[in-house]
Amino acid sequence: MLGYSTAERDSPGAFGLGAEITLERIHCETPEQIDDALVTSSEGGRVWIQSKSHLSLSSAKGSQLADALDQFVAQLKAMASRGQQLHPRKDRFVIATDQGGEAIETHLGQVLEGARKLLPGEPLEEIAKTDGERRALAVVKGHLDRSWGAPIPEPEFRTLLASMRIDVFRLADGGAAMLALEDLINKSVVESGAARNAISELYRNTARLAALGAGADHDALKRVLVDANVRLRPTPSYESDIAALKQVTKRSVAELREQAAIALIDGEKVQLDRAVAAELNHSADAGSLLLVGDPGVGKSGLLHSLASSRLATGRAVVVLTAATLDSTSVNRLRQELALQHDVADILAGWNALEPGTLIIDALDAARGSGVSRALIDLIREVRRKAPSWVVVASIRRYDLREGVAVRPLFPVDPSSRVPVELTEQIFGNVRHISVSSLAEDELVELAGRVPRMAALLSSATPELRRLLVNLFNFRLAYELLATGVPPDELATVRTQLGLLDRYWEQRIAGDDQTLSREDVLRKTCVRMIERRRLRIPALDLGLSGVELTTLAELERRNVVNQEPGAGGQQLLGFGHQILFDYAVSRLVLPYDAGELAQKLLDEPTLALVVRPSLVLLFNRLWDADSDGVAFWNAVLAVSATTVTEVAKVVGPSVAADRARALEDLNPLLSVLASDGATRDAAVNALRHVFGTLYARGEDLAGERAALWSAVAEETSKSVV
Repeated sequence: MLGYSTAERDSPGAFGLGAEITLERIHCETPEQIDDALVTSSEGGRVWIQSKSHLSLSSAKGSQLADALDQFVAQLKAMASRGQQLHPRKDRFVIATDQGGEAIETHLGQVLEGARKLLPGEPLEEIAKTDGERRALAVVKGHLDRSWGAPIPEPEFRTLLASMRIDVFRLADGGAAMLALEDLINKSVVESGAARNAISELYRNTARLAALGAGADHDALKRVLVDANVRLRPTPSYESDIAALKQVTKRSVAELREQAAIALIDGEKVQLDRAVAAELNHSADAGSLLLVGDPGVGKSGLLHSLASSRLATGRAVVVLTAATLDSTSVNRLRQELALQHDVADILAGWNALEPGTLIIDALDAARGSGVSRALIDLIREVRRKAPSWVVVASIRRYDLREGVAVRPLFPVDPSSRVPVELTEQIFGNVRHISVSSLAEDELVELAGRVPRMAALLSSATPELRRLLVNLFNFRLAYELLATGVPPDELATVRTQLGLLDRYWEQRIAGDDQTLSREDVLRKTCVRMIERRRLRIPALDLGLSGVELTTLAELERRNVVNQEPGAGGQQLLGFGHQILFDYAVSRLVLPYDAGELAQKLLDEPTLALVVRPSLVLLFNRLWDADSDGVAFWNAVLAVSATTVTEVAKVVGPSVAADRARALEDLNPLLSVLASDGATRDAAVNALRHVFGTLYARGEDLAGERAALWSAVAEETSKSVV
């Protein structure tokens, strides 16, 4: 019986039930009248089991058959007293024995089978065709009449016969029943050859359950086997879906590999083994967590290391990359991945010996789209349906700070805390690892393995050195050097925006094809924004023949690339999210303050989708002139409209980052001191500046204390 229960959906017909009914839970030594075991099924049915050491077709009152039928009658009456009915389609009264004989197994077995097939109105005599069957029916009727205390009413007699079953289990080593059970378990439950060990473990567990009067469901029975180091097979009905998820994972890991490694011009790839990778692996063994960090610090590379190391040891791993998905619900995700079942159900049926790991790269890539909601719902379902699986997902720091739906899914577990030096206080209630930029020794090691970079690093200014500790910036600098940009040109770069400008000049601009390339990239960005996706099918762009040639050239220049999506189709995207952000800031967002405010007003959700691009644009405006007029004009123009607060806070947040002297805020302070029409917008902008400082936990008594004190003094009389 435990073999059938553990085998789950590969055991149709257990106890004569329909193929659509599966056994779900067993309870041993119950308080029921039929008390040896009670099994519940998927449709709310029940199988009561009474064990007898041997069984014969005896009419004697004290026979084992008589005792079992007495218990059947008592059970039927107890159910009636509780207002319950016995349903022959889904309920069974079973006598389990290891010895039967022809009279029991054949004659009585045929009678009970006939009773289940008997149509309403057909006489009971129709189920007994032979002398042996007629005798079996008479013996059973005699016992039931005696136990009932009178001739048993025909409706109850019919119900009992249709619900009764005799199962003879000859489980001695080498017996047919034992061989059949081993075959069932080998095919459905454990890896081939482990069935006998599994049966022994299940028998021991049965004795424990009986002693305690306790029960167990599928998960508990499988846990018994896992704890005994018995390697389980996936649930049979999920095997094709598991194979499909393995293919999705293979493609996703390959894509992460491209993000994780720096491709050298000779075809080699260089990947840095970071110290935080070992802690990520250790912390993921203890539970689910988020990998948090700024853009370009190497979150995807760490996820690649985690996935690769676990796959190499045979562990169950599923990797999804948010940028390649297009589903707005868990159900649509199943369809997109060409699965028969929902992902959480598949993970629950994977039956891995060790806890599996679901890895999701870049939750923030699903900007403002239904994909984000679908992935959050997926994580929630996995925690509920497949609690043994660990979820590890990466997300940008800003998106976690604003992501109220994500944080509760990764609560801190006091028994498995992440080292405090790898966490951020602002996310104290979220189990996470904060990924920082490269440490000095990591930067030196990586530069030593990448041609030209060691020389650049040795002569780098402090500003450039601070840029290169970001892996994305490091990769960008190498690509520029590898394509002929002289090192002394990079020596003048001070900001990431400056590095991106140099990249754009080298890869996109500089010849008579500049406008053609920018036009194709503009169309690409606009379509991605419309679709709320960072990867789209190239066919969605509707490009002409000449434009397709330009797109192919952009691919050869590594500005964009095409990768297989989760569903297998080729998807076009930028080499990194930051490149998309930069392209949008340059090609889609207006530079003029009034036009920018109007665009954000016309497209209310745009700021949510392209916020990083807005940050880049406001940084460019900050650098545009020394007096800051262009920057603050744009801030005030946006703040004076009814756009969302998400849009209004971007400019002030840039000011909060970059302001170093009171003069940096003079244009804002001048408006605050006036009675002009934009004063309210200036007040709102100032509040967002200080709100940003507070949200980021900046110490206002720190190195910029004098600046913020001066700002407070200047505004104390003009802002209430």
